[in-house]
Amino acid sequence: MLLTMIWKDLLVILKDRKSLIITLCMPAVLTTILGFAFSGMMSGGFSIDRANIAVVSLGSREQDIERIKEFLDGPNMEGRLSVGQREDLLELLGDMDFENILYEDVLGSPEVGEFIQYERMELDRARSMLETGELAAVVVIPEGFTYDTFMNLALPFRNPITIEVIKHPDHSIKGEMVSGIVKGFTDALSAGIIAKNVLLSVFLAVAVGGLSVLLSAINLRLKNSKASTIFQAVVIQIFALLGGSFFPVAGIPVMQRLGGLTINGAAMQGFLKLMMGYGPEELIGTLITLTGIALVLFAIGAFVAAEAREV
Repeated sequence: MLLTMIWKDLLVILKDRKSLIITLCMPAVLTTILGFAFSGMMSGGFSIDRANIAVVSLGSREQDIERIKEFLDGPNMEGRLSVGQREDLLELLGDMDFENILYEDVLGSPEVGEFIQYERMELDRARSMLETGELAAVVVIPEGFTYDTFMNLALPFRNPITIEVIKHPDHSIKGEMVSGIVKGFTDALSAGIIAKNVLLSVFLAVAVGGLSVLLSAINLRLKNSKASTIFQAVVIQIFALLGGSFFPVAGIPVMQRLGGLTINGAAMQGFLKLMMGYGPEELIGTLITLTGIALVLFAIGAFVAAEAREV
């Protein structure tokens, strides 16, 4: 009962991505601002006037949304999402305008506005104004930002996202302040990504640990590393085939059942359930499967290791 309540509260928080990012981001942002403000006062009373910066977006949210729709309708997701689940994800996408959150709720907040004034512009104009000293820094949001953020937060993927800060050499303090604010924002995004799948990741890590113990025990028994070589060349490919890593197995009941008993197959099913916001009762089967696999692997590994010591 308590686990269910905690889980539901966590889901509510994770579904409200905007509030989550702002909650995680603003303390770091305000700490950065206050740190620079107080350091100025403590080092002789000089004050930092407002920093003029430019924000450049190299991508297109509309194009990223089309890419996401193509991915959801593509072969990688075929048979894994129902029509209702697809619609839920697209609805979630409508609330995930994190570029706008950076503009309005971070850089445009009253607290940050005391120290920073930003303007959105094209990259060439921003570079020109930076060279003439009209700007203290330029924040560059990479191409595919919306796409990568969605993949990281809604699906079991980790696409690298780097928001670049180009600083004017004569405005180093202001530039560092802008870098600290942007870092607070990106750290908040990373925290949101980690929070969505940490429980399943722990169980997956334990199962993989059991597999490592078994392979180490077999290598010890054989007194060479042939077991690892064979595993990489053959067993991993079989697991990938059964688990749906090569193609969807939803339309092949036998392979779907067998794939659910492999580490990668069980984990993939669990991540898909997390992606759709299922509660703990729907995830328990996956966690039990991963736990069972881990126990079996640890037990066999211990037995083989004991046999190896006796030889």
